[in-house]
Amino acid sequence: MAIIDLTVPTKAHLPHLNQTYSSNFDSVYPWKDMGRWVADTTTGALKYKLHKTDSSKKTDGSAANLTGTDGDVIAKIPAYAYRVTYSPTGKPRYEVDTTVPDKYGSNIRAGFKVHPWFKNPDGSVAPYRTMGAFPGYVDANNQMRSIAGVIPTRSITQAAALDKSRQGRNTRFSIDCKYGIAAVTLLFLVEFQSLNSQDVAGRGKVDYDYQTVVDNGYVELTTGDTIALGDRTGYLEVRGETNGKTSMSYRGIEDYYGGIWRHVTGFFVTDEGYHHTGDYTKFGTIGSYTLTKANPLMGVEDGKEVSGYVTGMERISALDFDFLPNAIGGAGNTYYCDNFWSHRKGQTNIARFGGSWTHGSPCGVFCWAWFDVASDASVGVGARLVFRPE
Repeated sequence: MAIIDLTVPTKAHLPHLNQTYSSNFDSVYPWKDMGRWVADTTTGALKYKLHKTDSSKKTDGSAANLTGTDGDVIAKIPAYAYRVTYSPTGKPRYEVDTTVPDKYGSNIRAGFKVHPWFKNPDGSVAPYRTMGAFPGYVDANNQMRSIAGVIPTRSITQAAALDKSRQGRNTRFSIDCKYGIAAVTLLFLVEFQSLNSQDVAGRGKVDYDYQTVVDNGYVELTTGDTIALGDRTGYLEVRGETNGKTSMSYRGIEDYYGGIWRHVTGFFVTDEGYHHTGDYTKFGTIGSYTLTKANPLMGVEDGKEVSGYVTGMERISALDFDFLPNAIGGAGNTYYCDNFWSHRKGQTNIARFGGSWTHGSPCGVFCWAWFDVASDASVGVGARLVFRPE
């Protein structure tokens, strides 16, 4: 067997640098099994795989339907195990086991553990999870979909987004959760070996003027910029636009950051610490979450947050898989390279992720806002459909 050098990071497709996509990770689990499928709208069952380099086609080269008739367009993320270690100076190192976990993760390498996003409520390991390939769109049946050629739904509360993701379905459907974002971000970091996501994978839709997009009916946010990119990472020059005004994609997840903010469930932050769960049957109910006590970054006065570029993350053993900003003061090209808006003192706050079409350099895989309350619904905030097979 040939030895695959995983010390060479992936090169995303970046037209502004005349850089074409290349990756040693394409032949290594779990990255090799990530990518776009069409899945049944009601059951979440995978129906057919899309072509790795062109999502307008099935793997056999015949035409695919991405408009919702055949089902939802999703990105499959296989279950994996991880390990976090720290240097003497406290710098974290993230590793991923290339073993396919068995039903209870008993076959993974010593020192590794299955990422909690893939754990079912009974403790077994799901073979994979799925995220919408595109930001969520609520259709005429009041159901959240992941399809191409539509403007993502915005101005929706977190609870309403969660409800619409399950409309006509079951609790294994939801919107993004904190554990899921952490799982995909960890894969991104190991693959690219960089904390500057916009630099290595494209800026995303982040450099638009707010009013222009509003006046145009949000048409610039229409899903599908990366169809011809397939399962590769980067962006394409479409609609006459280039880096900063066209969607980025990470292995089939279009607008992983940028475009619109995304509500993230399974997480609340209070003055006491972090309330969290990966159990999809408990989403939305803070009383059923696990409380990990901490001193979250917050404003000095009640109802106030602080914001700035992230310079540090929490080091909490029970949450070593997650990325929880706890210090600010950097810049767009230092430390974690993305901006953070903290918890507001005295409040119970929810989370949103990724930044929106106006935020520019603050966006990326570490861009979070933790100052919303559950009743908030902003014009720049939507959600993404997620399914959890067992």
